[in-house]
Amino acid sequence: MNTITWLHLSDFHFRAGQQHTWNENIVLEALLEDVRERIARDGLQPDFVAVSGDIAFSGKAEEYALARAFFEQLLAATGLPRERLFLVPGNHDVDRLAISRGAQAIADALADRDAANAILATSADRQLLFARFAGYADFVNDYLGGHLPFDDERYYYVKTLDLAGQRLALLGLNSAWVAASDEDRAHGLLLGERQTRAALRQAEGAGATLKLALLHHPFDWLREFDRADSGDLLTDRCDFILHGHLHQTAATRLSSPDGEATVLACGACYKTREYPNMVNWVRLDLDASTGTVYLRRYSDARGGFWAADTLTYRNAPDGVYTFPLPASPAGPAFERPAERLAQPPAEQPDVHELPPTIRIDPANVPYAAIRELLEAAFNAEALRRFCRDRPAFEPLLRRFSPSDGVSDLVDELLEYCRTELLWDELLAEVARAKPRHFARFAERLR
Repeated sequence: MNTITWLHLSDFHFRAGQQHTWNENIVLEALLEDVRERIARDGLQPDFVAVSGDIAFSGKAEEYALARAFFEQLLAATGLPRERLFLVPGNHDVDRLAISRGAQAIADALADRDAANAILATSADRQLLFARFAGYADFVNDYLGGHLPFDDERYYYVKTLDLAGQRLALLGLNSAWVAASDEDRAHGLLLGERQTRAALRQAEGAGATLKLALLHHPFDWLREFDRADSGDLLTDRCDFILHGHLHQTAATRLSSPDGEATVLACGACYKTREYPNMVNWVRLDLDASTGTVYLRRYSDARGGFWAADTLTYRNAPDGVYTFPLPASPAGPAFERPAERLAQPPAEQPDVHELPPTIRIDPANVPYAAIRELLEAAFNAEALRRFCRDRPAFEPLLRRFSPSDGVSDLVDELLEYCRTELLWDELLAEVARAKPRHFARFAERLR
């Protein structure tokens, strides 16, 4: 079979302490046995293992020593080298005692895209913010050596694997770089457009035909402006998005006119022995153009064992969910050309420094072309977000009615730009937010 298989794990919360370690070992020893059985009985030999964060409980060295011992056993059970183990940090991989008041003040002040991009572009600010990952960095740099180096400059990674005739790119993204406590509120975290675009450029520059983003937090835990930037970029340009954090298994499809992604959430590998701890196996059958998720759940009955998760989905009564892979117009799934970002990587400036590319003569405004651009690039919800996140257009929100469709919103936006002479600002912001759409209409706008 022409297949790609991976094992998705998340949220271990390794913690020092005799009683906690005793209980966690019971669950994880049963997991290792289940891994061996799935390989032997079901033929689920993984090509790689993806771990979506919260490896430790509080980012301490002694917790990572426990993680290292488990990962050694896991790699032995799967027969994989360390180079096929991919990790990203979660909020529990943050050492909260290492967060200075200055770092917290910076994180709290990141209220828009440009502020976040500027911080990620500044070495001194990154050093201050990424000091919270000292324990995680020591663990990753020691255990995985040069495979996944981690510091304030290399806080994300892109790794490529040639599997089943595809070039798979794994984008290891850091969604915890402003995380500070268990009380981090939903809608308060960041990926940052700078991180997201840089990773996508690397993946596409490597000729990836299949892109998998690995991060800890789901998109709805990101600040609103970052959901609109990073969330939309990853949905449009990645095939799979793997995350953890919620301690719940889920499989959903995100789709827009610009792209489609399958989002796979992994439950916690360990919270308590009584908790419904979960893991996912995923197999892509490229010949049949199908993907299959094998849902597994822990039971503490009869000494503890892992079994098919028959309780999460009504329509997956055997714990197996099969879905079609997206097909391209050119042929089989994933054999589409890699979509590029707005400019070649070697020439692209910092995203917060992108200049307006078109000047509009107020006496000769190409209304029809601008209208078509806006209606092609945005739905109603996305256009509301676009205006809400940009001070020049935020006053428009008072004019919008909750029942307005995208055509109504575009009418209001065009009239506002006419009266306020904001054509250049509008086109510059659309070019930043929707570069592929903008490129399609550029000649008609000149």
